[in-house]
Amino acid sequence: MHQIKVACLKTDSTTFKGKILENLAEMLLKSQNYSVESTVRMTGVELDLLCKHNISGRQIYIECKAYHDNTTIPAETISKLCGIKNIKNYYEAWLVTTAPLSKDAKGLVKEINSGHNGHEYSFYTPEKLIETFTNAKIIQSGLISEAKVKELIKKDKTGNVSLVISDRGNYWAVECLSSGSVSGIIFTDAQNSEIVTDESLLNFFTETEIFAKEIKCNKVQEYFENKISYNICPDLIKLSEAYIVKINEIGVRITHPGKDELVLDDIFVYPHLEIIDDDRNGQKIISSKLSELGTEFNKVLIFGDDVSGKTTLAYKLQRDIERKGMIPLYINADDIKYADEKKFNNLLKNSFKKQYI
Repeated sequence: MHQIKVACLKTDSTTFKGKILENLAEMLLKSQNYSVESTVRMTGVELDLLCKHNISGRQIYIECKAYHDNTTIPAETISKLCGIKNIKNYYEAWLVTTAPLSKDAKGLVKEINSGHNGHEYSFYTPEKLIETFTNAKIIQSGLISEAKVKELIKKDKTGNVSLVISDRGNYWAVECLSSGSVSGIIFTDAQNSEIVTDESLLNFFTETEIFAKEIKCNKVQEYFENKISYNICPDLIKLSEAYIVKINEIGVRITHPGKDELVLDDIFVYPHLEIIDDDRNGQKIISSKLSELGTEFNKVLIFGDDVSGKTTLAYKLQRDIERKGMIPLYINADDIKYADEKKFNNLLKNSFKKQYI
């Protein structure tokens, strides 16, 4: 279960802390085409917002709650939300919280959702917030960051993964375990999953005390001090686990009775391709044939409408060819901005570093 932690210093004002919470709410609002119309109340842990849909003009009332660890949202908060919505006759009412619901609050939410006007309420608990942000591409999945950390720490184990929000950006915090206990935290940028090594930023996380004092927020420095080798050995070149997790994402959440969450490998079917050629125009081949090296299809251009699956097919072919002992690179054409050999070589190098161990 993912958590959301608000990182700020003890010396920060309540207005400043409220702004961090407001930024979290605005991320959610923008993803659904809403904007903040007014801030009704602002404290260090609570915020009331009146918002308007940018197209329909409908008003919604939002209560934001950022509580510390081991605190749950009481049922009274849900009752208050419903009361304000009904008195003011707002179109919808939302609860945005970094804390989980208490048992009584869960029961009340279940009762509201099952009622005839349940669609007028939205309850964004930490897990739902993270799922919404991930689906809207505001952040990358925490699984990608966890995979990157696992590559760094090798045989050591990882624990819980939390989303940390702050005025300095949003980050994933991955616990490192030693003898079953949390010994430190390694942070990654939530937007690109890159591991955070900046000393000033790690010191900031330490000063915020979002984790216990004995837990090292600069744990990453130990692995770099041990001179981890990144030298390439031909027998060990392979796609990184983090990259595989990223390209294996479907983009929507699909569940199955036999598996909690499906990935691309679970549902992908190789499409048929139609040859565009004067002699064989209209002839079809199965696209998996493109991974067979040494055939007439070593060099091909694949055309298709938007969202027809070209990128997904490219990812699958990359993995198929990599399993044959080759080193295929995926390059987005939008990244090729100049007709310059040196810059293109740099693009190849950077792509290799991102995709391979």
